[in-house]
Order: sequence, then structure tokens, then C-alpha cells
Amino acid sequence: MDSYEEVFKDYPYKKLLKSIEDGKVDLDTNYVTIGQIYLIVRKNRYFKVEDYGWKDESEDLSMVKKILPLQLKTMFSPQTFATPTSDDYLGRLPNGLVIKPLDASDTYIMSCWGGSSETASVRGPNLPRYFEYVNLHDLKYFWKQIGRNNDQGEFLRIFQTEGKYNSSIKNLSKWGYIFKIPINAPMKEFINWNSNPFI
Repeated sequence: MDSYEEVFKDYPYKKLLKSIEDGKVDLDTNYVTIGQIYLIVRKNRYFKVEDYGWKDESEDLSMVKKILPLQLKTMFSPQTFATPTSDDYLGRLPNGLVIKPLDASDTYIMSCWGGSSETASVRGPNLPRYFEYVNLHDLKYFWKQIGRNNDQGEFLRIFQTEGKYNSSIKNLSKWGYIFKIPINAPMKEFINWNSNPFI
């Protein structure tokens, strides 16, 4: 099995950070592929089900899908770093309700670097997956420290800061919503015969 460093040594981190800054996430992620990075949002955190005695996961997921792109833009845009904004307020819905952010310390950036097959489905066999992770709150802190450089070694360190998580995709999807950060795999970026066939 390849090491984390081998899998992610050529990963285009600057494009990943640009996607995060623009609030771009694949809100309908059904597969987890080795060599890609995902956002995992814990379920039932926006609507605290235990407080109301009901469970409507579709409503919880629909709110997460609305809030997550807005929160990413709010947390990681250049304007935010120039003029810090409150982390507990994202604006208002048309009906006047305050939009509160998801818990950034309980929302994870997970780098998938190993497993028993190249791609696993949330509805497929219970295949193991290996992740390194950092939460959104800490990613924002580290990102401010490194600025906009392109030091692969520093990115590798940051994206495996907090620890390892080994689980099947089915188990992961039981407690978290899985969202892919939309970016081409490094190999596809490298072998681009249409634009740069000889580089």
C-alpha cells in the first residue's frame, strides 16, 4: 500500500483551496476515491433532533447543503482574512431567521489515501478506507499561517494534522454527510493531452 505522502505528493492543493474559498463542494457525493479530499459534516448538528423529539434527516441535509457553501466562502475568502467576520452569524434567510454556521471544529477535511479498492460507494460493500484529517476550524488557522504559498510538504503536514480515521464508507456515512471538493485527480491533471501534450 502506498503511503499518504506518496498518494498526495502531487496533489494540486492550490486548486483545492480555491474551490474551498469559492464555496464549491459536490453536494451529492456517492463515491469515495483514493487520492481525493472530502468534507465530512456530522449529521443532526444543525437541527438538534433530541431537542424536538423528531428526526427528519432530509431536512437536516437540505439545510447543511444550503449553509456549507456559504460558510466556506465566509470562512476562507480573502475579504474574511482582511476583515474578520463573526463566526456565529452567516446572514438571514428570506423569512428572517438567522443562519447559524455548522460547527467548524466538528466538520472535517478528510484525505482518502488507502483502502481495499480504488473507489467505494456509500451504497456498496462495506469496504475499509483510510483517511488523514484536519477540521475546518484548524484548517482556517493553518491557512492563515502559510498564506498562499505552494509548499507541498507544508500542505501534506496540514492535511494530516489531527490524526487518522479508518472506517468503511457505510460507517462513515452513518454519522456524517460526505461532500467531495470538486477537483480533478492529480493523474488527470498531469495527462492532459489536449492542452499540454509535451509538458
